Order: sequence, then structure tokens, then C-alpha cells
Amino acid sequence: MINSYDFYYINKCIMFLMKNRRSDYRANIAALLVINKNKRIGPCMNSYTKTNPLSIQPYPDEFTISAHAEVRVIAFALKNRKFNISKSTLYIAGCSRKGKYIISSKPCESCYQLIMKVGIKKVVWMERDNKDFILRST
Repeated sequence: MINSYDFYYINKCIMFLMKNRRSDYRANIAALLVINKNKRIGPCMNSYTKTNPLSIQPYPDEFTISAHAEVRVIAFALKNRKFNISKSTLYIAGCSRKGKYIISSKPCESCYQLIMKVGIKKVVWMERDNKDFILRST
């Protein structure tokens, strides 16, 4: 069920994207983790990295991976260990390469499996419905 907090935090993700978007990515995605409706972790954006966000071991020089925003914000929360993310809400928003358009931002299957595995109770993302965007949640 969508509530006023959901609109507020999705707006935070969109504003972060508009300020920090990169034109060399196919799509810019931001994720924000909110614990108990007031403690925010992030937002984090998708990015290319040579380090696995879920560990501290670097990849070999010839490898560079794309770390999804959802993975980056969860990794940050898990590394700090002072956050109990089992009852948190994850907000995901996306914009096009040049930031002109808001795009659908449903988590991919591997990110969704990670989200369920760490116990995040609610995920809110934007989805295109004809010409408008609507919020969806789990």
C-alpha cells in the first residue's frame, strides 16, 4: 500500500538523480533505504566499479562491473552493521541518460532476490502506466 512517505522518499530519489545523473550510463538509477520512516541510508546510484560492493576484495584489472543501486545501498547498510534493515523500505527511482525522462525502475531478478534475502519488508518503485508514472510496491 502506497502512503505519503512513499511519495516523499521517491521524490528524494528523483531529486538526487537530477543532481547526480551521468550521461555515460544507459540509465541512472537511485536507491534509498529508509528504516522506521525516519532513518535514511543513501541514496546510492548505479555505477561502474572494480570492487565488489558486497565484499572488500577488488576484481582483477581487466574486470569492471556495473553495481546496481539497490546492491550498493544494501551493502553500505550491511557493512555498517548498526542498522537493522529487516523492517525497512527500499525506494528505487530512475531517469534516462540525459535526465529528461523518468523511467521505470523495477528491481531486476537478482536484486529482488537479494532484497528478499536480507529481509527488506517493502520495495517501492516507479512504473510507466500509459503516459503517466505510478508507484508500485511489494
